Amino acid sequence: LFNPDRNFHFISVPFLSLTDTLGTPFHFFLDTGSNATGLFKSSLTKLDTSNATNKTAIVGGAGGARKIRQTELYQQAFILGSHCLNFDKIHAHGEGKVYLMYFDGIIGSDVARNGTLILDFRNGLCELKKDGDL
Repeated sequence: LFNPDRNFHFISVPFLSLTDTLGTPFHFFLDTGSNATGLFKSSLTKLDTSNATNKTAIVGGAGGARKIRQTELYQQAFILGSHCLNFDKIHAHGEGKVYLMYFDGIIGSDVARNGTLILDFRNGLCELKKDGDL
């Protein structure tokens, strides 16, 4: 059966459906090995970028480190299930193509820093349980 609340998907890679606080849909690649949640440049067309700044940064990974240009956005919020993910600062860079799909961003392990990310594969649901939630 189709579940309209489904927010956890898998097509070659796991990804989550989120919205911003205005209801705009976003698709984030799920990478719990990443330390930080971020955006890809394509998502900037869906967001208010009037207070954004462009910066140069050095990013590192398994392949080494490199210098990139990135856009820094402030006070962004996304809805995951029944929780609001608030970011004082979030960066956007890169094209967002992961295997066969284009994504708006990447969800990293930072979203579960003060809680637990629960992935229900059978029902296609992802929920964040903050420490202290019942």
